[in-house]
Amino acid sequence: MKKRILVGSLFFMLLLLVSKVEARDYYLVCDPQVGVSSYTLIVNGMVDPVVYPAELDGSVKILLTGYVPGTPYIFELVAVDVSGWGSDLSDPLSATKPVKSLSVRIKSE
Repeated sequence: MKKRILVGSLFFMLLLLVSKVEARDYYLVCDPQVGVSSYTLIVNGMVDPVVYPAELDGSVKILLTGYVPGTPYIFELVAVDVSGWGSDLSDPLSATKPVKSLSVRIKSE
């Protein structure tokens, strides 16, 4: 029997995102979740062998490296508590690493 971590039904649907932080750095980010100690990442149905530890507040920020530009990926997460019990899979997030990053400057006149 699987123990469920108390997370909202919109846990990942609204909080899981790929964000561009710097010119070539892309992250998978999850907002704070109570009782979560680590995360398991699933990419295109394959489990990443790396265990991603949660921050003290239960959040996580995973640096995405080694992904091919222009290739679509589907990311899912499992939140794990200190006892090792995991949540259900998050809602899937589809993302494609841009082939080219552009710098944009907003200038007021």
